[in-house]
Amino acid sequence: MLQASLFELVKKHDLVGYDVAFSLASSIADLKMLTVPFDLSTKVDQKEFFSNSKDKAFWQEFDAEILDLKSPLFSYQYAGPAEDEGSSLMYATWADQRAINICIEFLLSAQLYPILIVPETQAIYNHLFSQLDRLEKEAFFGILHLASGRSQLMVIGPERLVHAKLNIPELDEVLLEDIEKIDEIEGPFWDEVGARLGNALKQAFLYLKEEEGIPPIRNIYVVSESAKDDNTILLLSRNFNLSNLKSYPGSKSIGQMIPVAERNNIKNTSIFSSILGLGLQEAMQKNTLTNKDSDPLNLIRLNLQPNIQRIINNRKLAKLTKNFHLVTVSMVALASTWMVIYLLPAYIINQTQLQDYQIVDKALNKQEQEINAIQMKSKQYDEYIAGLLNTKKGASKSRLMTLLPKIVPAGVELDSFTVTPSSISITGRATSTATAQAFYNAIADNELATNLGMVVDRETPLSLITRFKIAGKPFKVELVGP
Repeated sequence: MLQASLFELVKKHDLVGYDVAFSLASSIADLKMLTVPFDLSTKVDQKEFFSNSKDKAFWQEFDAEILDLKSPLFSYQYAGPAEDEGSSLMYATWADQRAINICIEFLLSAQLYPILIVPETQAIYNHLFSQLDRLEKEAFFGILHLASGRSQLMVIGPERLVHAKLNIPELDEVLLEDIEKIDEIEGPFWDEVGARLGNALKQAFLYLKEEEGIPPIRNIYVVSESAKDDNTILLLSRNFNLSNLKSYPGSKSIGQMIPVAERNNIKNTSIFSSILGLGLQEAMQKNTLTNKDSDPLNLIRLNLQPNIQRIINNRKLAKLTKNFHLVTVSMVALASTWMVIYLLPAYIINQTQLQDYQIVDKALNKQEQEINAIQMKSKQYDEYIAGLLNTKKGASKSRLMTLLPKIVPAGVELDSFTVTPSSISITGRATSTATAQAFYNAIADNELATNLGMVVDRETPLSLITRFKIAGKPFKVELVGP
């Protein structure tokens, strides 16, 4: 349904075949600054870095959560030399390739061609940075990004970029969505809400100060995904005094969004920051290991589109550039419904989770078939053992052969059964460790053997099938009939 709605918008605004850019929610991909143990100003270290960067294990040293990504995609850009000799600072981002593929397929189904896919925090940073004066760019400043379920504080300064998530209770997340509908945020109730929100922001700020060593910062710019943000900034300002909270600065490019804002009664211009930030960036990085200071706009130019090099090679660069400069116009038209901003991140996450579910469901179905086969085999062994009762090869063995079919529980399959005058050995498989234990207890309770012991093991770490071996010595008693 979401795909069909987007396609209708594309046709309505005559955008079929356009190149577009897309920003990924920070819950899918975030902007990082890393210190890598290579001097990327030298050709030798550049070559070694390129070799190491292809290995997932290299990136896991910077973020253990990469272990959870089955097939991560990476994008990086040289930021400058680090304090430690032989090291470099680098902007980087990564995301699960499945999430990227879902995003690409979604846009292709609407006959749009994604050539730029970046973290939303990168797009927000690029647009804000282009609006600041020289003195602010040379100092530390903050960005408070308020977005349901992924609010965070990002602090940027010379050779630094760090961020911390805001721990906002679920109830307060709901109140933040409705706070702009309230005429006055006065009274004990809103005082308590403001205290909790202010405390969440203070915790994030102090964490960055103590753990990341950031200096005092003068301004924190608020970026909100709400249509209005006056009450939000007012409530936070009352309960946070470690820095100045400021509204997002206006710019000439914001003027392009005025028709959209007026149609949707939008007073908060920061809502357009990621869209306009996308429009500033070219799709292709000319050199990922060139310091961004060499860029006149000093932008971060990461791109998670895995096929961008092939796209560039297959087209004339002039056409790509011409189409991409119209990306802002495309986004202005599409943003009138806001579904791309609010619904697509959840859509990508849900589709990724659905793929995980389908993989697990397939594995469970296979294990269910294995369990059914075990139960069938167990029944066959019951019949086989019952037939063995007709042979009498000693009192202890006869008694064991008489009672064994009666005590084998459902879900147990015997692989081998050996009885000698001095030992008993039984091996098999069970649907669980508890089932194997029940069989072991039945042998002991019926005094079929002494000195019993059991060893169990899983076939594979994820398997439900348990292998077991039971060993002991037979009792010396006469045959007892069934």
